[in-house]
Amino acid sequence: MKTRFYFKTIRGRLVTWFLLLSLIPLFIVSGITYTQEIKRIKNHEIKKLRAIRDLKANTITNWLDERIIDLKTLKK
Repeated sequence: MKTRFYFKTIRGRLVTWFLLLSLIPLFIVSGITYTQEIKRIKNHEIKKLRAIRDLKANTITNWLDERIIDLKTLKK
């Protein structure tokens, strides 16, 4: 049975090991950074949507208050 990877020189073996040892932490750090950025973006968007919701609720409340004042004026 032959091995899957056969290196003719020690240089090829060392390059492969150093490449693996540098890429594994890179992928781990990239994954952690990606998940943190996704959470940060979601929180930012939720804050913007809440601000829009509050503005629209205030606008509707003000409009209803004006209509109530108009109705009170008509009753007099």
